[in-house]
Amino acid sequence: MTALEVASGMREPVEHFDQLALLERAALGAHAGEPIAVCDRAHAESLRLRAEEPGPAPRVGLWRRRAAEREHEASVDAWHEALDALEAETEAALARWRSSCAPGLVEAATADRDAAIRSLAERDLFDRTLAEGSCAEPLGTMMVRSALAHD
Repeated sequence: MTALEVASGMREPVEHFDQLALLERAALGAHAGEPIAVCDRAHAESLRLRAEEPGPAPRVGLWRRRAAEREHEASVDAWHEALDALEAETEAALARWRSSCAPGLVEAATADRDAAIRSLAERDLFDRTLAEGSCAEPLGTMMVRSALAHD
């Protein structure tokens, strides 16, 4: 089933990256295995990182308050950097995958995904500006965003 065929069966507005990732997986068809595996690993790692999210700053006495606040801020910054690094690593892995694909595969799958996204916008199931922005993204971006979203 092509992405355009999947989109034609959608009846609800696009509200999450999961719906767009579904279109990318459909566009890739039998070639979706490696991107799915990359995104599954990223999702598992993001869950691990989310479990390690620093909580609120600890309550300490007046004498240690500034030091505790700096330590907490540093741990929050490090946690955000780890999430950013995971996203960058995942996107780099998909870029390597795209560059290793057979000629024409990525282009054909991207065209199918983009046609599907535009068809959703034409049917008022997806904001037109967001649709155009999504079409400008490399193939696999919606899969990465879906894997790393926690909402």
